[in-house]
Amino acid sequence: SLIIIIIIIIIIIIIIIIIIIIILIVIIIIIIIIIIIIIIIIIIIIIIIITIVTIIIIIIIIIIIIIIVTLSSMDNEDN
Repeated sequence: SLIIIIIIIIIIIIIIIIIIIIILIVIIIIIIIIIIIIIIIIIIIIIIIITIVTIIIIIIIIIIIIIIVTLSSMDNEDN
């Protein structure tokens, strides 16, 4: 009877350890997934910011070119 009780206790302990290990693995996997998602979001935000900045720079350059061209043409008309 004592042996049976000891065996049952050992089995229960083993089951608890297995469950704890599984829970830990799942938690680690979830943390890794969350980190990956955060990295992806940061990369996307950086890409968006870079494209917006380049678009703004291009627009500014175009506006400057237009202003220079119109000024030069006005100068020519004056002459």
